Amino acid sequence: MPPQSPPTISPQTPLSLVSTKKLIGLEYVRGIAALCVAISHYLMRAYGDSIYETISVIAVEIFFPLSGFVLGRQINFIIKSRRGYAIFLMRRWMRTLPPYLVGLFAITVLLGEPFDINLLHYIFFSKYLFPEYSLGNYFPIAWSLAVEEWYYIAFPAFLLGLSYFFPRPKHLLAIALGFTCIIFFAKLMAADVLTPSFLRIFSFFRLDAICLGYIFFLAFARAKLSITELLILPTTMILIATLLLTQKVESSSLSTVLVFSFLPVFFAGVISIIAKLETLGALRFYGIWEFVGLWLGRLSYAIYIFHLVILYVLSSYPSWNDLLTYLAALSIFCTLFYFFFEKPIMSARPSYKESAMGKSN
Repeated sequence: MPPQSPPTISPQTPLSLVSTKKLIGLEYVRGIAALCVAISHYLMRAYGDSIYETISVIAVEIFFPLSGFVLGRQINFIIKSRRGYAIFLMRRWMRTLPPYLVGLFAITVLLGEPFDINLLHYIFFSKYLFPEYSLGNYFPIAWSLAVEEWYYIAFPAFLLGLSYFFPRPKHLLAIALGFTCIIFFAKLMAADVLTPSFLRIFSFFRLDAICLGYIFFLAFARAKLSITELLILPTTMILIATLLLTQKVESSSLSTVLVFSFLPVFFAGVISIIAKLETLGALRFYGIWEFVGLWLGRLSYAIYIFHLVILYVLSSYPSWNDLLTYLAALSIFCTLFYFFFEKPIMSARPSYKESAMGKSN
């Protein structure tokens, strides 16, 4: 029998780990990852070398555990209060959907694509739920955004449902681990029937990548380890990642499942270490370095959304000589877009009622 009234969960996550102040190290990670994608796509269009596609694929993987980590505090608040889910969704949708829709319609018009059912699949993030996704796939970066949007809906609801029956704070970690295991074994079972490329981008099969960021948020928030002990984890992960990535990306369905189940673990570990080091004061950013980190973080989403638009507008035959022009144009556009479009919308988002939440990403 379930309890008669909703239990209250109080995750013992110290606010010092993910404070109301942005962690500049994570802003650098976000911004550099976005630039890697933008530059890789530019060079891939210019020269067609598969190495640039591989770099882009790996860079995109950083966004998933990063989202899970930085949103961990908000998700914990939802579980604790059991009434912040709607605000969480509204905040995430106001942050992600307006720029996405502007970029989607811009690329649709620019490429002369029809306003048809394919566009509706993009709008409602159902494009990458079907193996036929490659037909009319003219906005390929949308696959990662689809994973994010489905995570916002599915994972907090999953936690809320099970936390009703398992109300203790320590159960959160077990529930999140169970969530990732379910997805991992589902991928293993599907490896024989789905193509490697679809296994990598199928929205529901990639939710575990974001959840791993949340798992590391919970684990490292409670970890009382020295800096030396913390560095053992990413060092070990780098070794294993190097061994795994010696295989060609998407060379087989099984290797795809293994590589893209492990990469988020590796990046979640690195992200957690950066956050912990900055929190402990071992990693600090002052002056121009703080400004650059914040600037990169603020522009990262627009860079990811609009880099293909800028690339198509600037040149049909890009080369190394035009790379700086491309980056300058992209930076100027994204800066203007942030201040005149993104920032006003984010300022209008609803706030969590409890003062303990402080400011949220």
